[in-house]
Amino acid sequence: MLANELIKNPPNIKDRASGIYMILCVSGRAYIGQSKNMRNRWSAHRGDLKHGKHKNCFLQNSYNKYGKDSLRFFVLENCIENMAEREAYWLNLLDEDLRLNLAKVTEVIPTSEATKQKIAKISSGRKHTEEAKRKISEANKGHKYGVGQKRSEESRKRQSEAQKNYHRLNPDSYKGRGKGLKRSAETRLNMSLARKGRKLSDETKKKLSENMKRIRQEKKW
Repeated sequence: MLANELIKNPPNIKDRASGIYMILCVSGRAYIGQSKNMRNRWSAHRGDLKHGKHKNCFLQNSYNKYGKDSLRFFVLENCIENMAEREAYWLNLLDEDLRLNLAKVTEVIPTSEATKQKIAKISSGRKHTEEAKRKISEANKGHKYGVGQKRSEESRKRQSEAQKNYHRLNPDSYKGRGKGLKRSAETRLNMSLARKGRKLSDETKKKLSENMKRIRQEKKW
């Protein structure tokens, strides 16, 4: 579902109360959040954006590129209880490629099968218009995905294990690494000087030896 399709403007809705809100960018992408006082939260967002220190790099990029008037604030609903679940509900309605939230919906709150089926029924058959695709493309230009984001220790460990398993199962992936790379004479000299006189600890030597034995054993397979 497109972001502007979420805007219903129901009567008696209050922005100085708790509930779910949306910040809509000129690109058509949107950020959805929750707050006990949405108007105050919007002011806090604008303050961080103005000073260039907003935690959401996508919102900051849009603000820097298009200016403060490119962002619009909307109240989606007022609610007091189950706010995390309601936030996940609205995030699920919004097309995944239009979300500016850094956290995945499942990280906000697990969605029940019944809710998934309702969302699937609502979203089925929807396609982006060419204009929407163009705006999304323009908004994505210049983005440095992942810059400034801190990954958890668990996330780094999973990525490390995945890389180890990939190279173990694909030993040829090491071949050709650096092939065709041309280094200047100065770079080659600096690399040579850096290696000279460098002594490896006994622990490092042991690790290198064990690693080479493992590689040779895998090649025999």
